[in-house]
This record gives sequence, C-alpha cells and structure tokens, in this order.
Amino acid sequence: MPIRSILVALSVTLGIIESADAQQTNQRSQATETSAASTFERSKADEYVLREQIAAACNGKKGTIDPASRIERDLTGDDKPDLIIHHHGIECEGGGRSGFCGAQECSANLYVRRDTLLQAAGEFGAVEWIKVGEGRLPTIHTVTHGGKPLALKWNGSEFRPLSAPLPSPTAARSKAAEFLVAEQIVDACNGKPGTIDPRAVIERDLTGDGKVDLIVSHDGITCGRNGRSGLCGVQVCSVMIYVRHGPLLKLAVGDLLGMKLTVDDGKVPTIRLYAHGGTQRSMKWNGRDFR
Repeated sequence: MPIRSILVALSVTLGIIESADAQQTNQRSQATETSAASTFERSKADEYVLREQIAAACNGKKGTIDPASRIERDLTGDDKPDLIIHHHGIECEGGGRSGFCGAQECSANLYVRRDTLLQAAGEFGAVEWIKVGEGRLPTIHTVTHGGKPLALKWNGSEFRPLSAPLPSPTAARSKAAEFLVAEQIVDACNGKPGTIDPRAVIERDLTGDGKVDLIVSHDGITCGRNGRSGLCGVQVCSVMIYVRHGPLLKLAVGDLLGMKLTVDDGKVPTIRLYAHGGTQRSMKWNGRDFR
C-alpha cells in the first residue's frame, strides 16, 4: 500500500479514537455534574431542615448539632437517604440545651426523602437515644419516657410502632396487658409515638374469679411532647375495661368516659370515676357485665 494511503488511514483511525475518547470524557463529566448537582440539592434540603430545627430548639438563636445526632439512612427502602434529627445533640449559643429536651430525654424528628426535598414524617416526643437497625427497611429502636422500649418501621406510607407479640400462656398477664396498652397508645396518638402514665394502667381482679383483669385510661396517655389522647374531650377521656378469658384479655367496656379513676380493695371491687360536669360515677361486676 502506498505510504500516502497508510498515513491517511492512520489519521482517520486516530480521529475516530480521539472522538470516542472525547465523547466518553464528556459523558463522565456530565455524570459527575449530575451527581454533584444531586448532592448539592440534597445537602441544601438537609441544611434547611437542620437550621429550622436548631432555630426552633434555640428559640431563634444560633446553635450546633453533634453529627451523631444527625442520622442519614434509607429508612423507606427507596434507596434515598432519609433523615433523623435527635435534639439531644443540639447545643444552643452560650451552652444551652435544646428547648425540646427534658431532664434526660429529647425530641427527635423523622424526615423522608421526596426527590430532592425532605418531608416531615413523624416525631418522637421524648427519647433518650435512637438506633437504626440493618436491612432494606430498617427498624428504628428507642426508649421513651419511663424507660419503655419503642420500635418503629416504615409500612409503605408512614412509620408505625411494631406490634407486640401475641400473649403466651406462660406470661399471659404482662404480655397481654402490654399488647393492649400499646394498641391504645397507637389509637390515641393516631399512629404516632406516645407514652402512658403507669397509674393509668390498672391490673386487678375486677370480677372476683381470681384472675387479673385490666383497665386502661386515656387520661394518662401523652402523644408527642405534650399532646393529649385523641380519645379525650375537654373534661373526660375514654376508659377501656378488659376481662380475662383464659390467657387473653377481652374488651368488656369500651364506651366509658371519665377522669381520675380509682378501684377499691373489695373481692369484687367498685370502680369509681368522675364523669362530665364532675359527677361521680361508680360501677361493679354483676356476674355478666359492669353496672
């Protein structure tokens, strides 16, 4: 082949290679720019939420947050990093703690990623610590006021407390009561975290059969930081009475409204409470129901 033809062919080949290299470089550059833009947008959303929470915690003053109290993880299984902010790690200018902290526990806020934005998805009222488990849909573990464990998980539309296991005959009393108390808190707080005053949970034999029954008064339920149960009115709250049948507790009274409930010491005790207008009401098991 003539030398001129060889040189022309070589020039064309080199031109094709250079063009391909340039195209790949351009594609990599665009991918890097897209990735950088996504990261930039994500960080803007995160920083906005952090500034908002710090401003609220510090009553408008400046503050900082410990990186350990800022948890960025995929919590919903969509491969996008969501966010948990625990006020325990917020320090306000001058050394003050977040205004959403008590003696030991602090509020925590959950956010889920929607494209480049973060959307509020729930709040822990008062918790000591937060740990996120492993897995595509990780469980969020914490301890609420009074040392009560709480576990939440994304159900496709919101974070809900995990159901307690069904009661077993070997430990029916405590497990059955815990299951029903947790169920009432979920109803009271519309699926959001909540706590109950131990005095609002009464485990006593109410029917005289020697088996421990249960009363749960919504008067003692607190939702979030200081919200009341959704089953409370201006004066009175719902009261649930359960009677034991074998290893299970079955609802016997679910339409009772009252406040400041007490149970006396009789073999078949009298239940007393205050109804609307402060009127005192009492009832007792008659062998079939409470009258």
